[in-house]
Amino acid sequence: MVKFINYLMLCGALLFFYCSEPNVMVSDKNQSPNKSLNQSLSSQITSDDESEVIVGLTHDEAKKYRFLKNILLKIFSELEYHGYNFDVCSGEFRYDQKINKLEPDLEKRKQINKARADERRQKGCLSFLDWLVTKPDKQKRLVASFSFAYGLLNKIGEKHAVNRTSDQYIIDLLDVGYKNYWVKGCGDDSNTFTCPIFWFFREIIHPFNNLHYDNHEKMFGFFEKAFLPDSILKKQHYKILKELSEK
Repeated sequence: MVKFINYLMLCGALLFFYCSEPNVMVSDKNQSPNKSLNQSLSSQITSDDESEVIVGLTHDEAKKYRFLKNILLKIFSELEYHGYNFDVCSGEFRYDQKINKLEPDLEKRKQINKARADERRQKGCLSFLDWLVTKPDKQKRLVASFSFAYGLLNKIGEKHAVNRTSDQYIIDLLDVGYKNYWVKGCGDDSNTFTCPIFWFFREIIHPFNNLHYDNHEKMFGFFEKAFLPDSILKKQHYKILKELSEK
């Protein structure tokens, strides 16, 4: 009888101890929704729906096109933010000296540029992306030429991205590269890939900066050729990225 009572007391103590311990197994569904939200907002890539169908493109082509579109969006936005402007009507691509002389303060110049956003959207670099929206045949051709470069960039992203997609990782590095460039010529070595990825795309875009294109068709022709394997293989920073991707 005494043994039975002791047994009951032991079971009661164990039950009390177990119930009083905090539950360390927490479901992802119970975690704060702000955590995943903040992670997604921290990326510079535009939030395209991966499940969204782009008419005329396969799922794989659509994924590559979204990535390329975000690369171009980042580049064009940075150029326009800092006073560069490509006008497909006049064929001029130049640094807007008037804005720079009018207001040297970067933040105030940003406000001036925002006031001109609608005009720039209509006849600037960003209008090229609007023009492509209704041209799936040209989207497909751009994807075909970009596939070689995409393979390298995706390999880097898959090997090194943490808590984000491969595409987001590359876009974020490009964003950091631009921030460093405007301040100190991309002299930041905190990430091995930041400067090579920035300069890789800068090498591609540089001839575009110095030539005149009077319509979107010619702009399309430039980028289609610029991303072809024969062109990419000649870029100095392609070789650097390839070496880094294999380490």
